[in-house]
Amino acid sequence: MNTSFTCLWRWNQQWVPKRQQLELRRRGITQKGTNYKVLILQKKIIRIITDTRPRYSCREVFKSMEIMTLYSQYIYSLVLYTINNKHLFDTSNKIHKYKTRNNNNLHRPIANLSKFNNGAYISGIKVFNHLPQYIKALISDHKYFKSTLKRFLYHYSFYSMNDYYEYKEDRTI
Repeated sequence: MNTSFTCLWRWNQQWVPKRQQLELRRRGITQKGTNYKVLILQKKIIRIITDTRPRYSCREVFKSMEIMTLYSQYIYSLVLYTINNKHLFDTSNKIHKYKTRNNNNLHRPIANLSKFNNGAYISGIKVFNHLPQYIKALISDHKYFKSTLKRFLYHYSFYSMNDYYEYKEDRTI
């Protein structure tokens, strides 16, 4: 499939370049429900490479080898998609003028369709809004932002999206 198309798709009342959606589809991450079996295979491969026992947790191995789990790769791709297309997203302070603690978060539009709610646009907003503040503050320096985000994802090795959403900021990286 040729990803150099400049054709645009209509997505959430805004135009999104087709090549960016094709990139997300190529990585297989357009839906938030990534396949748990792939994570199991990833852990099996890590166990074979490092010669660890089957009952041993691979989290520390992922950290020490600086390998992202499947879910960490998904989070990384969604955040980069959101940052690279920030012109498509509104912040809460553009929607209303109240000074709240979350006014710099991205505004999540209300939608009833589960296909839309589980898509890359809404999932990207939810994942970005849940990032720790010290990472979101680096958004202007793209290179440093990416390296800090990678370090964060290496350090926590999320095994599910619930692990990520249950994370509480502690600044120990």
